[in-house]
Amino acid sequence: DGRARPLDLRLPPGAGPLTLTGLDLTVSQPVDRAAEHRLTVSRIEAVGDGGTTRALTLPTTWTAVSSGGDQDSFPDHRNAPAAAKVTSARPLTVTYGTGYVPRENSYDLGTVSVRLQVGQPARTEIAAVATDRFLASAGARTGQRMDVTFAGRNLPVRIVRAVHELPTTSGAGQSAAPDAAHDGGGILMDLRSVNRLLQSGYGESAEPTEWWLRTDPAHTADVAAALRALPDVDPAQVVVRAEIADRLRDDP
Repeated sequence: DGRARPLDLRLPPGAGPLTLTGLDLTVSQPVDRAAEHRLTVSRIEAVGDGGTTRALTLPTTWTAVSSGGDQDSFPDHRNAPAAAKVTSARPLTVTYGTGYVPRENSYDLGTVSVRLQVGQPARTEIAAVATDRFLASAGARTGQRMDVTFAGRNLPVRIVRAVHELPTTSGAGQSAAPDAAHDGGGILMDLRSVNRLLQSGYGESAEPTEWWLRTDPAHTADVAAALRALPDVDPAQVVVRAEIADRLRDDP
């Protein structure tokens, strides 16, 4: 509608440093008549805890991709959204078509999404370290490229090294465990590299489900107490090896 609209993104304490990699926009499709839209990002600012505002420099290379609007598309796609296109980097400007929902299907709520991504060097694969058992289970070898499912997506991975076992995964020393016969081994990848590939290809990222910390034995209890005191952490989720050992000694 031509009006400037400030958008705020509140970040949790201690979230930084962060890097802007893209912007996503989703709008409703009009009925019976398509529209051409233009989005301009005039500036981005960061506001500190004390209220200090700092202007951020926007990248100069962007790509734009639009999707959606295919729920009620005609066979000839004449009502499909027009492709998004970056027309300026300073200020960042992108144009896109909304397409439209046919009048007879006006009860459907069609949407079109535009994804703006910062230009980055092409990443074609992720380096990984695999256990011997994983290679045997997958019929793979060191140096081979293969697809590994991560966060529901198949990602290209290059096995750069083989190891006997990985921490926190089953190994030869645990062959007597009940599930040893079903152990397919382990594979280790850098989460940041995985997320960069997920972001560039799908606009997604994978969240870690566990964090393993090595602490000074003299301060293990202090670290555990500090973590359990965090406002967004369930104290029961903080597991300490020494505490588990104490419970087992009390009730083996």
